[in-house]
Amino acid sequence: MLESELNALMTRLGRLEDIEEILRLKHRYCLLCDQGYNGEELVKLFAPEGVWDAGERFGRFVGHEAMRDFFRRIPDVVTFAVHTAMNPIIEVEGETARAVWQAMNPSTIVVEGVPIAHWSFSQYEDKFAKVNGRWLFTYVRSDIKKVASHRDGWE
Repeated sequence: MLESELNALMTRLGRLEDIEEILRLKHRYCLLCDQGYNGEELVKLFAPEGVWDAGERFGRFVGHEAMRDFFRRIPDVVTFAVHTAMNPIIEVEGETARAVWQAMNPSTIVVEGVPIAHWSFSQYEDKFAKVNGRWLFTYVRSDIKKVASHRDGWE
C-alpha cells in the first residue's frame, strides 16, 4: 500500500471514529434526559461555554451553571420522557462537527398542575468541538415543530 493511500485510509478511519463518538455523545445525552435530567452529568457533555436552546417553550441557556439550573428544574415540568435522536446527518471538519437529527418523543408534561401524556416532534441542530481529545457539545438546539397530547392527537 502506498503511503498516500495509507494516509487517506487513516483519515477516513479517524472521521468514522469521530462520528461514532458523536453518536455515543448524543445517545448519552438522551439517556441522561430520560433518567431525570441529571444536570451534573449533562453539563459534562458540554464545552464550558456551551449553549442549550429550545426556543420559547423551554428557553436558552449558556454555560454550565445556567444549564445545570435548568436541568434541575425541568423534571417539575416534564415528568417522563423518552428522548430519541434519529436519522443523523453528521459532518466532521477537523476538530469541529455539526449534526442534524429528527426526534419524536413521548413524554408527560405538567399542564396547570396536571400531568398529561404528550408527543413532541422536533429537529435537533447540534454543534461539537473536540476538547482535549474528547467530543463535547458546543450548541444543542431543539427546534420543536409540534407538541400534542396523546388524547387530542397532533392534527
